[in-house]
Amino acid sequence: MIKALSELEVITLFVEDLAASRAFYQDVFGLEVVYADEVSTVVQLNNLMINLLQVSQADELVTPVAVAGPARPGCC
Repeated sequence: MIKALSELEVITLFVEDLAASRAFYQDVFGLEVVYADEVSTVVQLNNLMINLLQVSQADELVTPVAVAGPARPGCC
């Protein structure tokens, strides 16, 4: 394993459907929600916090870089 990965504390994932994403992390991985509001949910995986952020909020965080759209089928 890459040592730096074990030192990560927080990652942010931009999601199209916050409720479905939250349900996925809770139902599939059994992760606990440690924070939630109308545009984000934070779940905890051991020492890693995963911030699920509604994609509509992404521009504010990544400006001036444009936010990529969803992957196309057969791409990447």
